[in-house]
Amino acid sequence: MLRLADGFVFGLLLLFGLGCQSPANRDAADSVLRLWKASHGETAQDFEHVLAPFFSQRPALRLEAVVHPWQGWDERYATAYTGGMPPDIAYMPDEFWPRFAAAGKLAALDEMFPEEVEAMSREYPDNLWQLGSMDGHQYGIPFVYVSWHLYYNPELFDRAGLAYPPATPDAADFDAWTWDRFREVGLALSQDHDGDGVLDQWGLAWSTLDVNPNAIYPFLWQGGADLLDASRKRNGFAERGAVGFRFMRELARDGIVPEGGLHPGPFELFYDGRAGMMIAPESAIHILKRDFPDLPFGAGIVPRGPAIDFYEGRGAFGNSGFWVLSKDSPRPREAFDLLRFITSPDPSAYMMDVVQLFGARKDWQAPTDDPRLETFIRGQRYLVPYPLHPRLRLVHTIIQAEVQGMLLDRKTPEQAVAAAASAVDALVALR
Repeated sequence: MLRLADGFVFGLLLLFGLGCQSPANRDAADSVLRLWKASHGETAQDFEHVLAPFFSQRPALRLEAVVHPWQGWDERYATAYTGGMPPDIAYMPDEFWPRFAAAGKLAALDEMFPEEVEAMSREYPDNLWQLGSMDGHQYGIPFVYVSWHLYYNPELFDRAGLAYPPATPDAADFDAWTWDRFREVGLALSQDHDGDGVLDQWGLAWSTLDVNPNAIYPFLWQGGADLLDASRKRNGFAERGAVGFRFMRELARDGIVPEGGLHPGPFELFYDGRAGMMIAPESAIHILKRDFPDLPFGAGIVPRGPAIDFYEGRGAFGNSGFWVLSKDSPRPREAFDLLRFITSPDPSAYMMDVVQLFGARKDWQAPTDDPRLETFIRGQRYLVPYPLHPRLRLVHTIIQAEVQGMLLDRKTPEQAVAAAASAVDALVALR
């Protein structure tokens, strides 16, 4: 059996072997433009279809599209880029690409193609465009953006005699949708139906054990704290982070979230009709309609916390995905042309239909086939992106671990925040 370590060594040997190809083989390899993307539901065939017009005009080139799972992303890309055989263009979310740029593995597009990149910048909202920029250079071209808000089960709300969460900022009860009201609703939805003294229905399908902390950080932002400060040289939550930490502990202690916030798969409880709310992206609408057609659900804006900043105290997670160009691409001009083509209006619109995500371009037309999408479109104003830093994903690990320790009563919220702040400061100072 091939062990992980053996596979890693084998992969390096394979990469270095490819790096020692004969001139004829290198010429053949140079005729290929390699595209990599972790799948949001699309396949390599989708890219082959949408990119066919590009390659029909360039018969000397051919496409090699690799669409792979998100699992193992770090190992796959680290091996490829350090081994000298990265894809020509790759899709990377805003929290992924900075470490490759900082390591000198990505092309600074504004230096290589200044006129084209300047023209492209006018095709995107400024906030999304800036998420592809670091240290004064543009490394990524926006492709999608992701919007996280609330989902709720109207049947469970009706049984408890509760009003639904407001779907849009102009709803009559929008101002009253605060942390206090959210907690009241969560308590009313958390019930022991069979009378055995153990809850079998919860207010919020939520956990700190998810691979992504996208449902944790809204409570930090709504409490007035960020992950890093504006300088990106120290933490941004030492002073105000305990507000959000305390609220997460309240949700756990009150039984509003399952297993004290340490459930390994809380979304399953929502899918099973055993949780009244969950925090998830707009793409969950497609998943729910496809895989759980009998489950009733609605969408609502996240509640308002005590913060006066972070988008009116309703900070919700939002991020963007970018196409980047390898600095080691043997055909940088052709690779950039491919990147520019895939992000142009028609190809990007086609791919948004395939993956059921929101397009980053200004001219992207939001779908109108489901009114629940309006929550995620109108709620864009509350989306808080992660602060860009090459070690951001390690920051996630630190904060998640301290939240988990707090929920296990190993630390108070204040102690957990102080420990996380100290560790984050030491980490980001290494840049």
